[in-house]
Amino acid sequence: MKRRFMIFLSILSLGVFLAGPAFAGDPDEGIPSGPSVASPFPPQAPEPNVFGTQTNILQIPASSFVPWGGAWDVVYDSMGYVHRSGGGAMWATVTLPAGANIQWLDLYYYDTSAGSDITATLRAYYGGDFWGTVPNYIDIASVSSSGSGGYGYAVSSYFSHTVNNDVAYGGGYQYTVNVVLPVGDGSLGFKGVDLWWNRQISPAPATATFSDVPTSHPFFQEIEALAASGITTGYSDGTFRPNNYVTRQALAAYLARALGLHWSH
Repeated sequence: MKRRFMIFLSILSLGVFLAGPAFAGDPDEGIPSGPSVASPFPPQAPEPNVFGTQTNILQIPASSFVPWGGAWDVVYDSMGYVHRSGGGAMWATVTLPAGANIQWLDLYYYDTSAGSDITATLRAYYGGDFWGTVPNYIDIASVSSSGSGGYGYAVSSYFSHTVNNDVAYGGGYQYTVNVVLPVGDGSLGFKGVDLWWNRQISPAPATATFSDVPTSHPFFQEIEALAASGITTGYSDGTFRPNNYVTRQALAAYLARALGLHWSH
């Protein structure tokens, strides 16, 4: 059965993972409501790693963190919470692909310290010098256990950061989450952090790839995203023919390229 290409394109373009803003007029555009859980303990189950522009959650458990400097003095309690016996910082790598839009950072912790708090920071490293006399990172977002006692769950303020870690296209950053526990007397600990993120459609380029899809076309951004990602190639004469019907063989080509189904192993 044939369907008009624009219907297929509207659905397929949701799965294109490239950096950029949402399509104008999206009813969900704008700042979303903050993350929440029914209980601050234990950490919530992650949402599915869905395609499209829906929210995903990357959970980084405390077991993924290693000491930043100093000896290996990590202590686990019977409930999986972690602290350093000497106090100090720990860090873990953030494994999100280029183009992901991160919006929230949250922290699962316990804090029974009268004068100290745990702080988690999303950090992007970009170079600098080894000895630290030249800045080599930027802090994107932070959250802490400030003002809370016992077991808790803290959420950062809303932010929007597009991941740029693609060395082939401009270098970008290397991302970590750094957790600082100022004291090591067992009064501070954490169980993990969450990063809330979503995929995006790439920004529309300044010039058109196809002669019959000008920059003023209502689906210019989506069509250009498919072209840039190699999902669609257009016709040999440089046209896209956006109003043509899509045959089953063309549909197979789009889906195979989008999902990487050409790999034989």
